[in-house]
Amino acid sequence: MAEILSYLLFGFSIVTLIMALGVVRKRASGREKNYVFSCFCWGSTLWSMCFGFILIQTNAEVAYYLRCVGMIGIFIYLITAAILLADWSEIQGKHIKVLKYAPMVGIILYPFMIQRYTILFYHTEYGMTYTLAPNIWNQLYNVYCLLAAADMIYMSAHMILNKRRKNIRVLGKRTLLCVAVLLLGMVFDTFLPLFGLRAVRLHSFLEQFFYIRALIFIVLTVLR
Repeated sequence: MAEILSYLLFGFSIVTLIMALGVVRKRASGREKNYVFSCFCWGSTLWSMCFGFILIQTNAEVAYYLRCVGMIGIFIYLITAAILLADWSEIQGKHIKVLKYAPMVGIILYPFMIQRYTILFYHTEYGMTYTLAPNIWNQLYNVYCLLAAADMIYMSAHMILNKRRKNIRVLGKRTLLCVAVLLLGMVFDTFLPLFGLRAVRLHSFLEQFFYIRALIFIVLTVLR
């Protein structure tokens, strides 16, 4: 099971890597958005690749360093997602800057939440997994993830209500589905490990699967 999920996540990372390189080369309007979208794909690539390799590790120290790199991918993923959704949602008002840049708080949080004492790894028959120490940094990370998800839900809802562009409405619905999967996964790999339960990484596969579908839609319809 661990090998299958690992290969699938590695495959997803290759797909998003190709997208990251391809979008930058597109000669389309909105080059700045293309670069942000490329960074989003790079974040997805790091997330998929590193957490995919964690599953098949037998050495806890190697798994720890892979998670450190993978967490960079997750923060890039959340930060760039907020920037893109803020632009596509076309929300007006001063509060849009808060929605757009709030996830950047993760840059401050990252060095503290990856300390070695904050996580314990276990090698099981289902692959390498972990539990999280119930300290302030892991708790703040949980709060951060919830706020980032709420941020994306709010902007996705505005996209769904867009009356002028059908492709933005469809993208909003797909993004909302992705955020729902993300929240479900957080229960098993972020919240419950704080209480000593071992993380279940199946959601990484589901999250990447749904996001890749959304990414393909973006490349074909939004970034033309």
